Amino acid sequence: VGFHIQGTPFQIRRRRPPLEEKARALLHPKIFSLDRQDGIHIGQVEMAQKARFNLGFAYKLDAQIQESENIFSAISQNEASDVQLASAMQLASVKKMRGDFTGAAALMEQIAKSSTSTATTVISQYGAGYIYLYNLNDTKKSQEALERVGLKAARYAIPPGEESKTLACAERLYKWLI
Repeated sequence: VGFHIQGTPFQIRRRRPPLEEKARALLHPKIFSLDRQDGIHIGQVEMAQKARFNLGFAYKLDAQIQESENIFSAISQNEASDVQLASAMQLASVKKMRGDFTGAAALMEQIAKSSTSTATTVISQYGAGYIYLYNLNDTKKSQEALERVGLKAARYAIPPGEESKTLACAERLYKWLI
């Protein structure tokens, strides 16, 4: 599987990274570390970010959630870049996998607020709205998140119980839908 973010190609395969790749990354801290930039060519820093992103994604696919979260969290705290943005979105996904739905939705909203890209803002707000609706069962926050980026949303509540299982209730719902 591969995807492309504003001129930066990321090639991701659904496999566990070979031990050799991990070892090579650990043996070359100047290339793999984002914290050390003394005398390092900017291309190496970008390569390090991509390597760490791919390793975090491989951990995520391998259900090693804590390792994945640690990597994406570290990258998303660095200066703004395509890799940093992708890492923040993956971090939200990992939080969701871990069951931290409130944290995931908040991070998606934060990404939307800080992004300069309209597409990223819409995707992030949609993600937050989806989490609010399907994971947190908060229809009001979901509607607000979607409407912030111009996506039309409306709510219709059907009370639970036998009294709602009538033809009249179905007719009201149908009229609301159209």
